Amino acid sequence: GEEFPIFRAFFIEKPRYAGADVVLHAVLDSPSVAGAYRFIVRPGAMTVCEVMATLHPRQTLAHIGLAPLTSMFLRGSAQRRVNGDVRPGVHNSDGLAILNGRGERLWRPLSNPRTLQTSAFLDKSPRGFGLMQRDRAFSAYEDINARFEKRPSVWVEPIGNWGDGFVELIEIPSEEEIHDNIVAYWNPAQPLEAGKPHSYSYHLHWGLESPLTRGPSEVVKTAVSTTRKENFLQFVVDFAGAALTDSLEIPVADISASAGTLAQAVVQRHPHIGGVRVNFELDTAGAEMVELRLGLKLGDMPVSETWLYRWTP
Repeated sequence: GEEFPIFRAFFIEKPRYAGADVVLHAVLDSPSVAGAYRFIVRPGAMTVCEVMATLHPRQTLAHIGLAPLTSMFLRGSAQRRVNGDVRPGVHNSDGLAILNGRGERLWRPLSNPRTLQTSAFLDKSPRGFGLMQRDRAFSAYEDINARFEKRPSVWVEPIGNWGDGFVELIEIPSEEEIHDNIVAYWNPAQPLEAGKPHSYSYHLHWGLESPLTRGPSEVVKTAVSTTRKENFLQFVVDFAGAALTDSLEIPVADISASAGTLAQAVVQRHPHIGGVRVNFELDTAGAEMVELRLGLKLGDMPVSETWLYRWTP
């Protein structure tokens, strides 16, 4: 049911000098929409592309993916459904990061599910979202050819107020790494009316690190495994950041699940990363899907981004 518009033509402005910004103009076309785009590409250690787009729908668009990103996730520490591969991890991105309009930072580890999964993260005036590759250790992949630890992250930074809508994450089952099975984009709450121009601007940040200033603490790693008990899963989530390194107290884990039962939650110091490790068990109780949410607190003060995870059989 998807419709993928095509860029029919590109026009490139001659750079004023070597190393200057590169400016491109493009014409977008498809049965449902036409568009005019302007890209300003700024090279550097982090490549930044400013995108200015005006869309002219030929029919009312109730569902549209703005600033779409695609990536690949076959297997990793958070999900190892595909077996028979000697590499511990095979992915271009390991998580979806969101900075929502309320200033809350979200981290959703990616998965390669058995069935098609879609997730919507409701928001108002989002500050940014991106498909990130956080694990930069060669040992996480052990691939001397693909070098997944060097794959760039990409962060979308809206310019102006994008209003109400949601970041949609689509995870498509895949048995091979040749397929881009991860999609993320912004979908406005209000349909785009036909016959009217709709303009959007945003920055795309490409690089090994996030363009955001460091938050209180971030998720460093997520590991999930089955246990000997039926319907039980073991979760290990590592957090690191200044708020944890400088604190003499061990934070408390605030965990919730949409179904099943949580047990055995333990928070420990993790000296190797200067942070903490959270261990807990989930009894799925035969549920078809469980949405998990985890954050760290010192007293009533949040000291971490919010970890989100969807479990499916």
